Formats: sequence, C-alpha cells, structure tokens
Amino acid sequence: MASSSDRKRPSKIVASIKSISAKDQASSAVAISRMPPAEQDLLLKQLVKIESETEEREKKEKKKEATDKSQRESRFIGRLIEKMRQVENERYTIKTRFDNAKEVCTTEVGAIEAQLINQFNHLESFISNLDVLGCFARKKQAEVVVTMREKLGLRIDAISQKLAIDVKFTQRLFTFSALISAYPALVISGYSFETLLTFKKPIEKLATEDENFRCLIERQITYDFEGEDDDTMLFDEDTISAATSEMGASSINE
Repeated sequence: MASSSDRKRPSKIVASIKSISAKDQASSAVAISRMPPAEQDLLLKQLVKIESETEEREKKEKKKEATDKSQRESRFIGRLIEKMRQVENERYTIKTRFDNAKEVCTTEVGAIEAQLINQFNHLESFISNLDVLGCFARKKQAEVVVTMREKLGLRIDAISQKLAIDVKFTQRLFTFSALISAYPALVISGYSFETLLTFKKPIEKLATEDENFRCLIERQITYDFEGEDDDTMLFDEDTISAATSEMGASSINE
C-alpha cells in the first residue's frame, strides 16, 4: 500500500515543474540541481512521460489532418469529374443577363413541395451561371496582370501597387493564369478561382496520372454568351435615347 509521502509526490512534482517553468533557463537549472536526487529522478520521469504523450498526440492530430485533407480532395475531384462530364460537347452556354434576378432572389418561399423543389433548382441554376461568370472574370483579371508583366515589363510589386491589390493576390492571379492555360475547361467547372487554386495540386496530380481526366479539363470549349445581343440592343437604345435628348436640349437652347 502506498505511503502518504508517495501519494504526495506527484502533486509535489507538479508544483516543482510550475515553479521551475516560471524561471529562466539558468535559474531553472539551479533549482533542479538543488532538488534531492530522488525528486530529480521522479521529475525526469514525469517530463519524459509528458513529452512522449505530447509527441503521440501531435502524431495523431497530424495523421487525422492528413486523412481529412485527403478525403476533402477526393470528394472535390469526384464532384469536379461529374461536373466536367456534364459538358457533353465542345460548346457551353453562359447566361450574361438575368432579367428576373430580383424575382429569383426575393420571391417568398413556396409552401408546396413541388414549388419548393422548383424554386431551389432555379436558384441553383442562377448561382451556377454567376459562378461561371465570376471565374471568367478572374481569368480575365489574370490575363491583365500577365500582360502588365510581359508587355509592360512590370514586376509583381509594381503591378500590385498600380492595381491597388495585395501582392499575394497578384501572385495567385499569375498561378491561376498558368492553371487555366493548361486546363482551360476548368473555367466552366462552376468552382470559384479560390476553390480551384485550393485544389490545384490534386487537379494537376490526377491530370498527369489519368488521361481521361486530363482530356476532360484540357478541352478547348466554345462559349456562347446568351444575352449578348440583348446587351447590344439595350446599349443602342440608350445611345439613341441619349442622342435624342441632347438634340432636343440643343433645339431649346437655340
């Protein structure tokens, strides 16, 4: 049966550790040297145990993080392949006008199941078009910074300063440009520029290992921008209206 002094040892060692840890390295060494040999041995055993347990815990956490990361990458790649396969030919239609955007985003949620499903799917389609347009816009921004470097001879920091953007963001645009240049079909994946860069390494890794996947994302797609004619007509109408107003104003002044 453990004696009273034996039972008090762990708490005494803990108190010693707290006292020593509050000192600088030299003072800690002096404090340990003044401890009885038996307590020094017990302290050493406790410290070794703590270090061992800490290392084991850190290993488990790193292993879990690696597993979680691998699972996230696998899920993303699976969804990416599914989306790319939905583009059955080499043409893709992108809506550039959203005449019912206000209605889509502000209409009250229905009460009937069929209405709810239809409303959700309509919103999903709306968001998908916005996502693709957003990715196209980032692609064009990437082309701008590449042109500023190659045609104007500007460095990344100078480009960032002139565009009033963070240097890291400029670097990410250059990285995105390289990724999209190699795999242009990724623009219509429905994923944002940030998401595509987050999973850049697994995308490139699979592209080098799987020819079918590489063919899916390196296709040159012809894009049809639905709504461009409407935009042109609207611009022409506005121009004509503005010109007519100016003519009317001139006649009055005369």
